[in-house]
Amino acid sequence: MSVRRGVPVKTFYRVALSALGLMFASRSASAAVIDDLSEVDRLRLAMGTSIVRTQDIPGSSWPAVSVYQLVRATPEVAMADFTDYNLQSTYLKECCGLLTSTVVDSAVGGDRRVQRVLYEIEVPVVSNERYELREEMSREGRSYRVVWGKVSEGGRSESIFGRAMFEPYNGKTLFYYYNFTKITTMGAGIFSGESVKRTQRTVVAMAKHMEQQATSGGGRLRENLARVRAALGQ
Repeated sequence: MSVRRGVPVKTFYRVALSALGLMFASRSASAAVIDDLSEVDRLRLAMGTSIVRTQDIPGSSWPAVSVYQLVRATPEVAMADFTDYNLQSTYLKECCGLLTSTVVDSAVGGDRRVQRVLYEIEVPVVSNERYELREEMSREGRSYRVVWGKVSEGGRSESIFGRAMFEPYNGKTLFYYYNFTKITTMGAGIFSGESVKRTQRTVVAMAKHMEQQATSGGGRLRENLARVRAALGQ
C-alpha cells in the first residue's frame, strides 16, 4: 500500500515524525492527554474554556497548535462525528472558512481505518488553499485517535501533520487536537495569529457539533458509529 503514487507508507511516516519532532513522536501510548494539563488548566476546562498552546517550529511561518476541549459525549460518539468528513464543511464553513470536505477514498488500499479527504480552505486576501489529507483512525482501550498528513502536492502549505485524540474524562470526553501546517510563503507570517484563532474556533465548533449529535442521535450518528466499529474491528 502507498500513501500516494510513488510514496511508500514507511517514507510517509518517517517524514511525518521528522516534521512534528519529539513532541509528536515521544508520547507514550499509555500516557493520558489530561496529564499534559496543570490543575489550573483542568479547572478552566471544567468551566468550559478551551486550552490553547502553540509551539514555534523552525522553518515555518506558522506555529504548531494544540487545543484541549471537553465534550459532553462519549469518546466513541465524538470520534464517529469527527470522522464524518463529508459533513464537516456544513458546520465549519461560516465560523472557520472550510468550504469543502470531501472523502475521495473511504478505504485507502482497502483499509477502512484510512480515508483520503479533499479540503478547500478560505484564505484571506489570496486564493483559497486546496489539499488532500490521509487520515487514519485507531483505538487504544477506551480512547480513540486520528492521525493525518498531507499527501497532495502544490499549494502554499509544504506539509500538514496532526492528530486528534478522544479520551474519557470525568464522564465526558477530553478532545485533544494538534495540527502543524508548515508555511514558508513570503508574507504568511502576518496570518500566523489568525491561524491559531481559526484552529481554536474549529475545535470549539466541532465539540459543539459532537454534543448536538450525542443529544439528538439519529440515523446519521448510527451509521457513523457502525462505520467506526466496522473499521476498527469492534
